[in-house]
Amino acid sequence: MIIRADFGLILGLLLLVAPVEAADCPVERSGDNISDAIEKAPTCAAAQKVFEACAYVASIDSMFGGLVTEKCEKDFRTKLSAAQHKTYDREKDACTRKYAKREGTMYRSFEAMCISKLALSYSKRVAGK
Repeated sequence: MIIRADFGLILGLLLLVAPVEAADCPVERSGDNISDAIEKAPTCAAAQKVFEACAYVASIDSMFGGLVTEKCEKDFRTKLSAAQHKTYDREKDACTRKYAKREGTMYRSFEAMCISKLALSYSKRVAGK
């Protein structure tokens, strides 16, 4: 009985939490809708916010993270010196290495999120956006 009660309580809590998380995503959760929202976001920070709110924590997040990273890089890539480019690339590689030996699609999501957050930090620091 105790096990069933605990299981029921846990299941009930999960059901209460799940709709709240889904409500944070500003668009209906589908790959196309999320991609469009990221591409149409007015800033790098806004694109990252959509990504964070709508992430599936699965391999599809690599696509969303790539879109955010591209948007953010437009803010600062041309403003970096050769040394800064190397540093940025090393930091991106560190995100990849961090999860390289981990199996499971959620680790591809974590990698994409790490890289997009890095790009956002450069956008803020270098381009002031």
